[in-house]
Amino acid sequence: LAKGALLRLVALSASRVIAFEEPLARAFPGRKRPICVPFAVEGIDPVDPGAARERLGLDPDTFHLLFFGYLSPYKGPDLLLDLLEPAGGGIRLILAGDGNPNHRGEREYSRYVDSVKARAREKGALAAGFVKDYRHLVLRARY
Repeated sequence: LAKGALLRLVALSASRVIAFEEPLARAFPGRKRPICVPFAVEGIDPVDPGAARERLGLDPDTFHLLFFGYLSPYKGPDLLLDLLEPAGGGIRLILAGDGNPNHRGEREYSRYVDSVKARAREKGALAAGFVKDYRHLVLRARY
């Protein structure tokens, strides 16, 4: 009920609505159907997992877990680190991201990002920082 009321309010208030998936676009009531713009994810061709590991310099006998995005408290990279065993526990976390530039200069946020990076080093995680050209990451390969 609350979701339907919210959708009606948005549909009545907005001059145009953009939805990121077709089911959400269809859920909007009334005649002003939203424009559907899927998330901007480039399609990539699957790559052999062994070749991907070799290209990225990853140990073929270790399970790798990828965190991709800003190091922000609401995304929980610190919680992932809490769950990891010390280096050698069978899972290696890759942090592909860094602090959000919109929060540059915020002391508390900077301390958080620094502590996540320090804990990543302690736990043997790979803190890759920002990955400018992400296309070389093999997102569809199973490690």
